[in-house]
Amino acid sequence: MLDIPGIGRTKLFAILRELGVLQRGLEFNLPMQKYINAGYFTVIAVPFYIGEKVIYHTVTRVTAAGIEFIRRTLDNHGYIPKCLAN
Repeated sequence: MLDIPGIGRTKLFAILRELGVLQRGLEFNLPMQKYINAGYFTVIAVPFYIGEKVIYHTVTRVTAAGIEFIRRTLDNHGYIPKCLAN
């Protein structure tokens, strides 16, 4: 959705971790709570069944405001070429 040359999913996640938007460690790639509270992301728990055992996996969703936040953050840190910046 961002359509920024040279920045795919993996690189985007690395940049957002580097900028402190996403967590590192055990909660890898989950957004920091302040960005959830700001309405940029939502996190849901999805059940994953292994036989009769249920394990919950977290899934992060980006809101429309979050897309704009990410684009603005990347632009402010020089990741978007000036010819593509709004």
